[in-house]
Amino acid sequence: MRESSSRISPTWSGFRRGERAGTDGGAAMLTALFQSGRIIDVILVVVVLEVAVLAAWPRLRGSLRLVDVAALVAPGVMLMLALRTVLTGEPETMTAALLAAAFVFHLWDVSRRRKGAARRSDKTSA
Repeated sequence: MRESSSRISPTWSGFRRGERAGTDGGAAMLTALFQSGRIIDVILVVVVLEVAVLAAWPRLRGSLRLVDVAALVAPGVMLMLALRTVLTGEPETMTAALLAAAFVFHLWDVSRRRKGAARRSDKTSA
């Protein structure tokens, strides 16, 4: 019988080949993904793929321009990167800088939306 360690390795090498899903492999993999911060990398890859699809097929993004898509995505990307710094034990200054960047991108997005709404209301009232 195998003894299980109380500490799970944050690397992929900690997984044993042939473990059945549902025993401990799935939980160990998720724990390793979170401890190493790789879960954020997986999420960021999905976001990049989403932006690439929207860039490749303009009909999918409707009236949104690519700069609008960037304004929508940038704050969330910065928040995910900030979370990754916390998960991986990076310095708090890096986390604070990424949170500040998320706030700046959020303000940029809000100001773009307000200007767009003001332009639309000017066109309808004229």
